[in-house]
Amino acid sequence: MKEKEIYERSATIERKGTNGESTYSVSLSSEYPVKRWGVTEILEHSEAAVNMERARNGMILLFNHDENQPIGRINNLSIRADKKLAGDLLFSETETGKLRKQQVDEGTLTDISIRYSIDKFKRNENKETGEVTLTATRWTPQEGSIVSVPADPSVGVGRNLNYDKEEKPMSESNGENNRGGEGVVVDFENGRKSGVQEGAKTERKRVSEINLMFDAPGFTGGSFDGLRKTLIDNGSSVDACRQALLAMAGGNPDQSEAIGGQPAHDTQQRTNIQHGRDESDKNFEAMRKATEFKAGIIDTGTTMEIARSDIYQNPYGGLTLGEMARESLRSDGHDVRGLSTYDVVGYALNPNAMPSSRRSFVGQGTGNFAALVENIASKSMMKGFQEAPETWRDIVRIGQVSSFRQESRVDLSEFSDLDTVAENGEYKHGEMTDNREYIQASKYGKLFAITREVIVNDDLNALNRIPMEMGRSAQRKIGDLVYAILTTPALLRDAVSIFDAARNNIIASGGAPSITQLDAMRVLMAKQSGMNSKATAQNIRMSTLIVPIALETTALILSKSVNDPDQIATLKGGGGTSPNPFQGIKVVADARLDAASPQIYYGSADPGMHDTIEVAFLNGNQMPSLESRDGWTVDGIEYKTRLECGVAALGYKALVRNAG
Repeated sequence: MKEKEIYERSATIERKGTNGESTYSVSLSSEYPVKRWGVTEILEHSEAAVNMERARNGMILLFNHDENQPIGRINNLSIRADKKLAGDLLFSETETGKLRKQQVDEGTLTDISIRYSIDKFKRNENKETGEVTLTATRWTPQEGSIVSVPADPSVGVGRNLNYDKEEKPMSESNGENNRGGEGVVVDFENGRKSGVQEGAKTERKRVSEINLMFDAPGFTGGSFDGLRKTLIDNGSSVDACRQALLAMAGGNPDQSEAIGGQPAHDTQQRTNIQHGRDESDKNFEAMRKATEFKAGIIDTGTTMEIARSDIYQNPYGGLTLGEMARESLRSDGHDVRGLSTYDVVGYALNPNAMPSSRRSFVGQGTGNFAALVENIASKSMMKGFQEAPETWRDIVRIGQVSSFRQESRVDLSEFSDLDTVAENGEYKHGEMTDNREYIQASKYGKLFAITREVIVNDDLNALNRIPMEMGRSAQRKIGDLVYAILTTPALLRDAVSIFDAARNNIIASGGAPSITQLDAMRVLMAKQSGMNSKATAQNIRMSTLIVPIALETTALILSKSVNDPDQIATLKGGGGTSPNPFQGIKVVADARLDAASPQIYYGSADPGMHDTIEVAFLNGNQMPSLESRDGWTVDGIEYKTRLECGVAALGYKALVRNAG
């Protein structure tokens, strides 16, 4: 078993009904021991053990683990009190999603499989029985799949139950045709055919066992695939293949038992290997803190003084990025002697590209340094997103959508007035009408690259600022979409602009913010009528003033003044002033409004109570995502920033525009 490899477990779907709709609840995993490749695997189920970073907002639901067949999502993932990872299935409305849902309803499909990676594990061996138990102390759920045949851990990761049944030897299956002797006619042709058939079965079994060994985690790709082909082609026995595989793998005892062999080292050597892994983890943590400090990022709850004190004691605190890349490879057991800094950085970003003569198969094998770079990129992007000077959140309602299809938002009218009911009189049904607006998520994104030259040149500014600016760009995109609804008024479903004379929410001959102007805006909003036939006034209260930067000071004076600021400015001699009824009104200023007009401003009611503007995020994920791959068009790592959201106007009654 190798850390970071992908594994699967299966469970059974439990169906439940809520409010007439079918939902599907499932326990995805538990601490039940599972046998894999001669060892017992246990997944620890606790908040600390299960890394929910990828699954916090749900996981994709596939069919038979096929990434080209998404059929829904698994939502509400959590660790239950019975130490099981559980969630609710939601099938998509696509044809494939409907088909799989129907098969689940019929009982044709009853099983679900979870795919996960193991980040850390501890190893225990029973000295009396020799049984090895690997307990995953940190693991990450990746995705879930409805499966036609549940995966069997005993036959390898990701395999279904499709292996040959036990074959009987020819001496048992065809004994009546192979006996020779006096008075017996020997059927040589039948014997020849039987021999060919048995030979073919034996060869299939040999190839199957070799493939099974090489399919174990950590033995796939690159030089392993070449060794597999050579051993199969030259007719090597299963034992010979096992020895050759162990030799290439460096004699790792955990890998030895994963392929059915005996441990290649004694207890002291095992302890040294585990100690090496612990040291590698410590080195990685020290490198992480050093690179974050150099990039100006410190852990939550830690002050800069504490971080600066820690960095003086950090062995990697004074290293350049190139030197850290070399130490990262050396820490993982790779041979970096004689390599240039440029080559070292390339191999540190992608250890799989190292020649097999230099690469260690005992260490972690994956790119610790690449993980360090991605950690800086991810945290810098999030920092840029969270610290961007944006104001749109103050004037919108935050919602979510479950797909990229149009989703409706329903606004119900007020209920009919109650009638007076005479003695023995008849009660009449009331009426309510509704109005629908639609919102649809879109996908926004960009690519950026951290080149090998950036790291060789120790350019922390580029490593930090590029992803930070990408995070700010994601926030800015949402702000652009929100304020465009005000400056280039959006059309509602009735094909009329949100600001229109017919909607009675425009003050055409207005002026700068003052008590007089705000009072006129307040009256227009409060007198907006409902949707029923009686046209009852809604009494909507204006709570926010949305102004261009040019009017921000005027609006803030009005918001903070106890008395009417216009009367104070013109007061001659004695006499009192009128109180300011708009003291404390919320002021939101944004430069996008200046670009459209430095005079026009807006009033808004509380978007949480009334329909104004909504920003809906796909599955509620309000943060941009960051994905990476080895650079192809550049030497380095390419990153993709993606944001999925929709912005729409939901109504006009809680918005007023003043022409200034």
